[in-house]
Amino acid sequence: MVLHAAEMKKAQAEIAKAQAEIQKALANAKIDETVAQALKDAQPALEQARRVNAEMVKQALAQAHIQEKVHAAMERAKPEIEKAMAQARKAAEEAEERDSDDNNQDDE
Repeated sequence: MVLHAAEMKKAQAEIAKAQAEIQKALANAKIDETVAQALKDAQPALEQARRVNAEMVKQALAQAHIQEKVHAAMERAKPEIEKAMAQARKAAEEAEERDSDDNNQDDE
């Protein structure tokens, strides 16, 4: 089988195209390999970050639960606190009146 010049050129072009595709495939394989290795190398750090994140979420939920309990306790205690404050104000006013009366008697 004898190839003509045109057929030879066409065959060379096909070979060049195939070689380019082979080079591209090899480059992609190296990139994929590099990415895979980077992901593999990063895996422990990613897992640690997930654990830390999960722990932070857990702590935040616990803190929110504590804050809810404190808020609820404060709401339940609010009437007693207000009553105690009113009694303290009243006692202070009475003490001030007595002090004022004592000062007025001393002036006489």
